[in-house]
Amino acid sequence: MNRILRASERSHHEEILKVCVVFDSGASARCAKEFIRRVCQTELFDMRLLQLDEHLLSNRRDDSARMVSDVSLLVVAMQADYGLPPFAEAWLARWINFRAEALEGALVALVTNSMATPDSDSYLVAHLETVAVVGRLAFFYGCAGDQDDSYKIEPAVLLPFAARQLSDMSRRER
Repeated sequence: MNRILRASERSHHEEILKVCVVFDSGASARCAKEFIRRVCQTELFDMRLLQLDEHLLSNRRDDSARMVSDVSLLVVAMQADYGLPPFAEAWLARWINFRAEALEGALVALVTNSMATPDSDSYLVAHLETVAVVGRLAFFYGCAGDQDDSYKIEPAVLLPFAARQLSDMSRRER
């Protein structure tokens, strides 16, 4: 867990944000971890990392999709926005199927090799948006770049359907 508070600082009502980062390379993992640290500056969070590895994630005995099905935030960090390999798409489908229906959350597509926001029509963004819709998750996408060991995290772009979904959720709570 990151940013552990002493027992005297911790409130009994404080919840820990569960985060999972699925990544394709070490550079993507570093960018995603920095992104999470910046986004969750004031939150306690527990981060799990899963590398996109065909031999690990496509194994029928792999239980990682079930183990991280309770996360509130899933970040898919890729070097390019070309798309996901079939074994990764299958893993995401298993992950969605294991999630509790009432569990709220968000899915973030993070392209890590560029400072340009990924194309909203790219296969990666389109596929992850579909996963988010099926899983009733808010969806964001954005980019992070690696320049001389410093990271610049661009704000994620909120898709129109996610804005409507969040707006509808806030109206229901009133």
